[in-house]
Amino acid sequence: MLAIVPLVLGALLPAVPIIMFLQYLGIDWLVSAVSLLAFSVAILVLRMLVDRQRHWPNLRLWLGDVAIGFVVACITQGVMLLTGWAAGWYRIAPAALPSVLSGVLQALVVYIMVGIMEELMSRAWMLPNLAQWMRGFMHPKAALLLAWFLSSAVFGVLHIFNDNASITSTLLLVGAGLMLGVPMLVMGDIGLAVGLHIGWNWFMGAVSGLPVSGGAVGAALLQTTAVGPEAMTGGAFGPEAGLLGAIGMVLCVMMTLLVARRRGPLRLAEEVTDYQRASII
Repeated sequence: MLAIVPLVLGALLPAVPIIMFLQYLGIDWLVSAVSLLAFSVAILVLRMLVDRQRHWPNLRLWLGDVAIGFVVACITQGVMLLTGWAAGWYRIAPAALPSVLSGVLQALVVYIMVGIMEELMSRAWMLPNLAQWMRGFMHPKAALLLAWFLSSAVFGVLHIFNDNASITSTLLLVGAGLMLGVPMLVMGDIGLAVGLHIGWNWFMGAVSGLPVSGGAVGAALLQTTAVGPEAMTGGAFGPEAGLLGAIGMVLCVMMTLLVARRRGPLRLAEEVTDYQRASII
């Protein structure tokens, strides 16, 4: 296990001078993006050198899944926003377009890095490692399902210290973890999950102008104010702590299963539990 430390540090160190230079220039959003990219590279190093994963997916198909996931998440977020507006739970006004475009694009870059890093950590690293370990004393399908639940629980609990977090938001973020784990569960890789994660966060924060997991709202195309019941809108934490968020998660799962079904019969991707066959990403 001690060998992991120099491997991770070796992957992170090249980014340090770049990050320090960007901090000196005061480009905070790019500091965040480069930092997240460095952590993503470190996780890939762990997957290849420590976990001994060698199988790469078809990258063309994988990138296509990222795009599909992004579109699915944006459609879902649009449905959530329109539902909240139609029910009288949201008041929506357009932002001054030229002044926010730069911030919206910067947010997209940061959310791309957030989506990649968190999916590598939770779904490409934690979930397969748990499944491969538990396969030693239970059926592969049971190991995969339990790893899906446990990694999702960790994902939710990691957000418990976010601003405005609550028991409700934590439980619903466990649900978000389950949603994001479905692509790995039925397709064997994180391509679709990466797209879902990026599109979900970006549309919620930079298009709808709503808090993302309790975070402060930055530049957004719309100025949306939650005026409905907190149980519906999630209040200050954002939709992920309310019924609208839960509905969105269910819609994403349903559309993920439809995408998987178009590839063939729905099945549990048991190869995730075998380190010789599991996908790196």
